[in-house]
Amino acid sequence: MIRSSDPDIIRPYLEDASNLAGGFANEVVFPENEKDVSQILAEASAKKIPVTVAGNGTGLTGARIPFGGIVLSTEKLGGIQEVDMTKRYAVAGAGTTLRQLQESVNEKGFLYPPDPTEQNAFIGASVSTNASGARSFKYGATRRWIRRLKVVLSDGSVLDIQRGQRPFLRFEKEKKGAVPLVPTYRTPPIKNAAGYYVDDRLDPVDLFIGAEGTLGVVTVVEVDLIPKPE
Repeated sequence: MIRSSDPDIIRPYLEDASNLAGGFANEVVFPENEKDVSQILAEASAKKIPVTVAGNGTGLTGARIPFGGIVLSTEKLGGIQEVDMTKRYAVAGAGTTLRQLQESVNEKGFLYPPDPTEQNAFIGASVSTNASGARSFKYGATRRWIRRLKVVLSDGSVLDIQRGQRPFLRFEKEKKGAVPLVPTYRTPPIKNAAGYYVDDRLDPVDLFIGAEGTLGVVTVVEVDLIPKPE
């Protein structure tokens, strides 16, 4: 793992495509694996140091601009880990660009349908923003194509969650049995990227998709694929 407090090293991480000004940080860290991410977050949590997760700087909302603390860059967490042509899925590190993912599956005759326009965006960041684009009119946003995530929480613990699991349940001494522990507000039935996602069929995976890294750092993403359209 590389860590630096050199202002010249930090400077590129104080900007992104949003042109938001005024960012500053004490340190930038470059974890090379999940263990590094866990260590960084556990340390920061114990010392109450804010952490800003940085993707590839293509975002337009200023989400990667830090205002103090540590910048955690995900750029060394990339790489295609698996492409399964039979079950039609691919597994990639969070720092894999959408272009790298698309090229990897295209050569095998498949397509990852979401197209957030910016192909240099990292897959982990597109998950964290529930990114969408022109193809979303046909295929929907990122959320519907995510099968599994590995996420490091703020205390350094690691979640490996698959769509279809429902661990957000508590059991009471009532005839009703299990009661889902989900937020009580309603998600507006419109294109909306603000706020945490909630639905009666809420999956743990869904809480992290679109959460902008506020609930944990995505390290590995497993996506659904479709045959490449002719």
